[in-house]
Amino acid sequence: MKKIELKSLSLLDNFKPHNKIKNKLLSLIKQQSSEKIISNDNIKSLDWSQHKDMNRPWVKLILNDLLNHFKKCAKILHYDEIELKALWFQQYDKNGIHNWHSHGDNYTGVYYVEMNEENPKTELIEPATDKKITLNCKEGDLIIFPAFMIHRAPINESNKRKTIISFNFNFLNIDYDYSKKLY
Repeated sequence: MKKIELKSLSLLDNFKPHNKIKNKLLSLIKQQSSEKIISNDNIKSLDWSQHKDMNRPWVKLILNDLLNHFKKCAKILHYDEIELKALWFQQYDKNGIHNWHSHGDNYTGVYYVEMNEENPKTELIEPATDKKITLNCKEGDLIIFPAFMIHRAPINESNKRKTIISFNFNFLNIDYDYSKKLY
């Protein structure tokens, strides 16, 4: 089978309200009921089983800002709308890892709520070349990328906790003015 390389975009930007909301967000996450993942991953806590519940206190704190951020991303990628499908947090302590995986929907991503220089950065596999790419991200950043891309959170060899918020969403409806230019 012949591979045909098609370029795609990921978007990385600082999540503007990060400094203002970080401490409150971490406090609300701490209060959130969480679960332990049962697999070959080692995630300290997460609330994946509640990923569709947009009424969790920590979600209410950031939802409007996240949606506004996603709308900016949609415009850059020539879409008019977004449909948020899932939103959850994950925390990693020492030896924490989320092995190679992919997501459904058309985009996914990570908001790095709590991350220092010692915490590992998200890695992606570039599908056309099978090359591993390490994202140049830092605390306060938010990245989106195509959900089919294989990615992972490498093992956290640091004693410092890493907290992320992950999400799945769809971009919908191609921007009409942009679509007219395609003909």
